[in-house]
Amino acid sequence: MKIDWAGWDTGRRIVFIAACIALVSFLLPWSKPNWRATITYNGFSQGWPLLGLGAFGYVLVQQLRGQSVGKMIGYACAAVALILGIVFVLTTTFETAVKTFYVSEWGSYVYIASTVALGVGVHMTE
Repeated sequence: MKIDWAGWDTGRRIVFIAACIALVSFLLPWSKPNWRATITYNGFSQGWPLLGLGAFGYVLVQQLRGQSVGKMIGYACAAVALILGIVFVLTTTFETAVKTFYVSEWGSYVYIASTVALGVGVHMTE
């Protein structure tokens, strides 16, 4: 397994960058306990969104081995990671007697953007 930046096409480069961004997004704030809180929780402390890294991991490991990933498998991995990110954002709430607040933070949105980039990279891979 090696990083062959010069030998990769644009799609493989996008996949690599998207995987790096997804990993970094787990260090960023993903949620907070309520809408006024100053403390936040990163992606690693959230638990189940880590499953999305598995989808990135499969595509990236295949790429680093020099093997190709089928387009449909790559799209499926990107879709699974995207769905996990969207479900996390939509289910992270804080409820009061009057209103429900969505308290997901910007790290989860960076992760969702990286899953879209993963799909674009898979599409552009030759």
